[in-house]
Amino acid sequence: MITVFEMENELKNEIDHLIGFRQQTAKYALEVLHSMQDLSLLENRSQIYTRAVSVLENVSIHQIEDVAKMLNVIFSNLNLYHNLPDEIRRDLDERKHKRTKITLTRVED
Repeated sequence: MITVFEMENELKNEIDHLIGFRQQTAKYALEVLHSMQDLSLLENRSQIYTRAVSVLENVSIHQIEDVAKMLNVIFSNLNLYHNLPDEIRRDLDERKHKRTKITLTRVED
C-alpha cells in the first residue's frame, strides 16, 4: 500500500530536480495531495482533476491537468514498484545505487 509519505518524497524529489512550469506543477501537486483523505482517488485522473480544481483556485486549466497527470503517474509508478516481486525490487534498488550521476558539460567550438 502506498503511503502519503512516499508520495510526498516523490513530489519533493520532483520539486528539487525540476525547473519552471514543471517545478510549480509539483508544488501544486503536493498541495492537492495534502487535501486528499483517500489515496485511492489517485488511481483515477478525472477524480484527481476534480479535487485539484477545488483546491487550486486561480490556476490555469492546463496546469491543473498537468497536476492530475503528475499525481496519477507517480501513484501508478509507486503502485507498480510495490507489486513487483522482492527479488526484482532488490535488483532495481541495487542498480539504482550503482548508477553514477550524469552531469552536463558545456563544449565550445
